[in-house]
Amino acid sequence: MYQKSTLTKNNIMLAVVNLLQDREVEQISIVDIAKEANVAVGLINYHFKSKEELFRLAVEYYIRKTITEESRNVTSLGLTPREQLAISIKGYADFIERHKRLSRYYLLYLLENVIDAESSNLGYDYYIPLLKELKKGCAEEDLVLYICQIIHPIQMMFLRNDIMKKAVKLDFSCKKDRDVIIEKLISNIVD
Repeated sequence: MYQKSTLTKNNIMLAVVNLLQDREVEQISIVDIAKEANVAVGLINYHFKSKEELFRLAVEYYIRKTITEESRNVTSLGLTPREQLAISIKGYADFIERHKRLSRYYLLYLLENVIDAESSNLGYDYYIPLLKELKKGCAEEDLVLYICQIIHPIQMMFLRNDIMKKAVKLDFSCKKDRDVIIEKLISNIVD
């Protein structure tokens, strides 16, 4: 029973993620989610306290799943910690650009509602050991600050790409420009 319940809940959350690919949050109703997930509205209300909770958990679930898969893939390539860090952070930036609505919703939610999101901790849990290899002898809290100095500008550049284009003539929506930005951010910390 527990496994079926978990599968149903995951199916509902994936339905939210799918709907967020084409619509804004405000345009998605519980009825839309129920249709997409092929479940009754009552089942959604049973599993989730509110639409806000459903959206937050759905986005966290999807991000957590993606980070876990991505880190497994990058780790298996046999690259240096610097290369793994660069590939992973570029992958993160590509993810938020590819999933604009989902990412915008989640980043703004994090900014407005000070929560300890499990998905952000997963990213730190992956990046910190890589950075520890590159910055031997650094205290854990310094490593967290270094990661923040890389990740937070990426998030802000995504949210305010219009300012980036004007200020430094780099377009976050362009992969080549994104990679240049990320290499500069990483170099400022590890090189």
